[in-house]
Amino acid sequence: MNKATTGILLLAPLVLIVGCGRSDPEADAPDVVVFAAASTTDAVKRVACRFEKQQGITVRTNFAATSTLAQQVTNGAGADVFISADRAWADRLERNGLVARRCDLLGNQIVIIVAADCPVEVTRAEDLLDPRITHVAIADPHAVPAGIYAREALQKLGLWEQLSPKAVASSNVRQALDYVETGAAEAGIVYATDAVLARSAVVRVELDADLTEPIRYPLLLMKEAEGNADAEALYAYFQESEAAEVFRQHGFRVLDETVASDASRRYPAAKQRPTFFLLSSAEWVALRLSFQVAVCAALAGLPIALAVAYLLARASFPGKWVLEAVVNAPLVLPPVVTGYLLLILLAPRGPIGSVLGDVFGVKIVFTWWAAVVASAVVSFPLMVRAIRLAFEAIDPRLEMAARSLGASRLATFFSVTLPLARRGVIAGWMLAFARSLGEFGATIMVAGNIEGYTNTIPLQIYSMSSEPGGMGQCWRLVVLSIILACGALAVSELLARRQNRHESA
Repeated sequence: MNKATTGILLLAPLVLIVGCGRSDPEADAPDVVVFAAASTTDAVKRVACRFEKQQGITVRTNFAATSTLAQQVTNGAGADVFISADRAWADRLERNGLVARRCDLLGNQIVIIVAADCPVEVTRAEDLLDPRITHVAIADPHAVPAGIYAREALQKLGLWEQLSPKAVASSNVRQALDYVETGAAEAGIVYATDAVLARSAVVRVELDADLTEPIRYPLLLMKEAEGNADAEALYAYFQESEAAEVFRQHGFRVLDETVASDASRRYPAAKQRPTFFLLSSAEWVALRLSFQVAVCAALAGLPIALAVAYLLARASFPGKWVLEAVVNAPLVLPPVVTGYLLLILLAPRGPIGSVLGDVFGVKIVFTWWAAVVASAVVSFPLMVRAIRLAFEAIDPRLEMAARSLGASRLATFFSVTLPLARRGVIAGWMLAFARSLGEFGATIMVAGNIEGYTNTIPLQIYSMSSEPGGMGQCWRLVVLSIILACGALAVSELLARRQNRHESA
């Protein structure tokens, strides 16, 4: 390769970066950023689209649970306009000096929905106590507004203590709707506006508005956007009749009264949990569940990992690369994608879940066994890789010698191969165990976040951090997670080094 070609190859990335970084003046115009509660997704998208066409101003949107969005704004996310599903979070932002203007924009109602094949005729909230209803999907009852309203209504009805073991906490109200739509939960409690979007789930009960505080959606113009003509124009447009019509079409009640700040809300600060030996009772339960799930996941995956690793290390066959791709897929796929696929497969209407339910009467989703499955799948590639390397380091002549003396392939594996690779096997098991301890994305999709049943340490941290003022209470579990992860990795590394010394001796 001559110098000219080398110079072109070296300069090409720089030219691309500079070229991509340059743009016309119109593209440099700042966008207006809207953070909005997940329950407003479809309506806000339509309103934003109309505003863009009329004003020629680009609107970028971010939809999630109000608790998640409020935490992002508090930590410096660049939101210009914020539509909250809860006045408590809006009050908190206002107390922190982040809000320039505010008004109550929308109203809503919570309803009980059931899956199309729900075995119970639900005509009142008390029917959710029927033992044939094993799971009730709601948004996180400690952090997400829809879940908080649901818990408040059930508490007033005297049902919360009995129903809470069935409650599957989702990250937002749309996910709760999806759980019912897929049949993973027989029933759910969501906003009426979300129930309108249901394809198979049906509304059975409209909960009395008196059971909860008035459900309001505050519209906020953030302090940093004050003086930004585009942001102020969008803030005003959300209150105009054209936008109001869109919101009504999506089932919202449109309000017009401007509200003053009110610092006294349902939970002005995060709940203080009693601690025992530095951890609260809920945190001890999360720690126990994490170990329980991680140990079972690593043990369940070990026999399959041994077989697959040996096959990849010793066999040569057409399509071997396909097996390698399948084994390593969870390593490169986003965990939530893995969790979504598992949910589709294991849901009561899924290809595997339906067989388990019809033939064996077993339901996997939203149990701690679902967390085991999710952790086992996600950690499997790490275990296979470590064990495969250990097998490949063994001199094949040792196995051939055992075979020549009359030992079967299976006997050779257990008497020669496995003992020589034992440190690599244990190292792989420890890696899988450590990965299972930290599993979050796939677990929350297929196992949910059920307090005391499926909320492992990562899910407990997620729940606590989503509560108002809860970030400060996460430090104990964060430190504990770091210690556990470092300990498991240290053991794995020590075993791997001993294996290498043994091979070189």
